[in-house]
Amino acid sequence: MKLPVVVAALAVLALVGAGCGSDGGATTAGAGADSSSAQAADTQAAQASAGPRGQCGDVPIGPLKDPGNLVAQLPEKLQKYYEGLPYQIDRSAYADFRPRHGPPWTIGFLNGPLEQPYNQGVKRDVEFLVGKLKEDGLVKDLVLRAAPSYDVAPQIQQFNSLIQQKVDVIIVEPNSTTALIPTITAAYKAGIPTITTSGVVTSPYAVNWTTNPWLNGAVPTAYVAKNYMRGTGNYLLVQGQATQPTAIAGLAGMKAALSNCPDIKVVNDTPLQSTYSNSVAKSVVLQFLASHPEEIDGVGDGGVTCPGIVSAFEQLGRRVPYVTNMGAIVGCLAYQKEHKDEWGSAATASGGYEFDRIPIDIALRVLQGKGPKLNSIIGQGYLVTNDNIDEIADFQKQDGFNSANVNVGEAFPYSLLSSEDLDGYFSRPGVRAPPGIDEGEAEGIEELLGQ
Repeated sequence: MKLPVVVAALAVLALVGAGCGSDGGATTAGAGADSSSAQAADTQAAQASAGPRGQCGDVPIGPLKDPGNLVAQLPEKLQKYYEGLPYQIDRSAYADFRPRHGPPWTIGFLNGPLEQPYNQGVKRDVEFLVGKLKEDGLVKDLVLRAAPSYDVAPQIQQFNSLIQQKVDVIIVEPNSTTALIPTITAAYKAGIPTITTSGVVTSPYAVNWTTNPWLNGAVPTAYVAKNYMRGTGNYLLVQGQATQPTAIAGLAGMKAALSNCPDIKVVNDTPLQSTYSNSVAKSVVLQFLASHPEEIDGVGDGGVTCPGIVSAFEQLGRRVPYVTNMGAIVGCLAYQKEHKDEWGSAATASGGYEFDRIPIDIALRVLQGKGPKLNSIIGQGYLVTNDNIDEIADFQKQDGFNSANVNVGEAFPYSLLSSEDLDGYFSRPGVRAPPGIDEGEAEGIEELLGQ
């Protein structure tokens, strides 16, 4: 069961896994950058881990729940995306799946509440992408339902309704990691595969899509520690929610990265709790600073709260430390672009459209009998630093591109997973799809993303 504030944030973080905190979270951007997209996809493995991993700036090798040693069957680049993953890896129940009939298919999509701007962006993206599939003759209909709340019971009712309507695949933003398991099992028995997005369900009958929250914490922290702090100084830790698995994994990643930096001191034994809200993050940081006059050189934001943290230091007239930007919130991307000569950040961008494209691609591959190897398909956020901030900033929608914007920034198309990457997760490579789903640029994408 998820609180509204937390779920929208986790869509980015579990994103981490996608979304925003309670302060808002629509996703808009510009388009283009084909060469940048290809380049970004090729650099993700290097961002996940590199070098001896014993020096400040190296990302340690994270633990992995893989009792069957299944990740080892993936291409080496993709194996690195699973390091530190807090979810168990199992063999996919859809390795030999064949649909009841060929195309056109009907897609069921269970979205989160539309009162959240992040979910409005999901609806926009899914309708656009499925529209392309309809034009290509692959999809007949989209049955899209928005949950009235983050309670599980209404989503289960919607899920059962899609089963009764005999849709061909169900894509869901899950409201629970466990409560949906019986319903997902019922869908499987009815010949309907389930794809999750922005959350992991511990069912053998789901194909989960998310980004790795452990790496989402470790990678930007390691970058800030080495490249901005130069391996020394005081570091403040902020966490989204102490009991939430994604937040726990992100904090573990941050601490793992800092463990390689003996001259960096963590100034708070217990992380400040933001509940993924920029206003709450600002408040708890202000309270901490009131009794801690020492210089703070770096801050781990814990996800989507970089603007609130920056605002707290500015309000007190204190030097703004280097802050991670997990989720690539627009406000901090704008602040970084404006102040890059004297300040730096490291963001992990999952993007709205890019994140939402991938479960559609996965669903197509499952329906076309491509055979997913594992129960979870994992990616990694695109790393944004001072070296590429101008490029990613130009890609965002310029209307509203300012430090007050708490919406989620877009990532370049195919910067999370390319067509070749997705081939590696399936036993039979390739997919029939129109441009913009698996590769190429979709007509109308610039208008969709607000260029």
